[in-house]
Amino acid sequence: MPKYDIILNIASGTAQNLGAENLKVMIENSGLEYGELILCEGTDMDKNLEKLIPSPLPLLIGGGDGTIRYSAAKLLPRKKAFGIIPFGTMNLLARDLGIPTQLEETLASYKQGYDEAIVDASFVNNELYLCAASIGTMPSASQVREENREIPNIIMFPQLFLHTLSEFQRLSRKRIYLNVDGRKYKFRSPAIVISNNKFTETEGASFDNFKRGSLNDGLLAIYATKTQNIWDHLRFLGKLLLGNWLKDEGLKKWEGKQIILNTKSRREMVSIDGDLIELPTPIKFTIQKGALTLLQPHQAVASA
Repeated sequence: MPKYDIILNIASGTAQNLGAENLKVMIENSGLEYGELILCEGTDMDKNLEKLIPSPLPLLIGGGDGTIRYSAAKLLPRKKAFGIIPFGTMNLLARDLGIPTQLEETLASYKQGYDEAIVDASFVNNELYLCAASIGTMPSASQVREENREIPNIIMFPQLFLHTLSEFQRLSRKRIYLNVDGRKYKFRSPAIVISNNKFTETEGASFDNFKRGSLNDGLLAIYATKTQNIWDHLRFLGKLLLGNWLKDEGLKKWEGKQIILNTKSRREMVSIDGDLIELPTPIKFTIQKGALTLLQPHQAVASA
């Protein structure tokens, strides 16, 4: 049975819901062997990661996609592999790796052992990300969600949908200048997503609508909506929720290894794995194939 060091961001959504004491009890009751167990706020992640880097034990990190992105940026230069305990809202990377999103199941899986998964690392203006970066509508939606975390989802989701629809309409004429591996494109779009490897087609209302087919193809995938009126926006948003969004007639797609994106603005707000960062334009996206090693628990099934 493997033994791990564990660090948990207690500011993450799931951790806040369970509480620090309950988390400790659940880990103890799981029978998972550990050396160090650290529960900390996000602001203390840096010093605690630094503390655990020299340890010979495999490392597990609990948090949402933003916490995992931050941790990966810290650990990548030190070539320190780690596993994910999903504590966020969407947990996109964990889902891509086939890691259970229920804590008891996650701990039980790691208790059985782990394999190493080699994944690509993407960068936007030198900021690392592992899932997707976006400009336009999505950063605004991310900000609204972040500012209203205390509101129950049953209330928040309808409000978020209406806000997103309004932003699609407001930004529908936004000018985009795109350079994909030297190929130039000019168009208008309210929302652009640059994914670390491409999404795969899915059906049904679930987070698997944003699942990637591979984590190590070494390609960025660009998705741009070209919907121009409220009915087009409604159709596309409906498919985002219910599946088949990749087949929408208003969606344009490209693939490449280096992307330069420009707009009429000097700076753009960018959502990077859920984190909001304002960056100067033009914005450069690159990908490093197989740059990061993640620990994939036994019984997990990764994207093909």
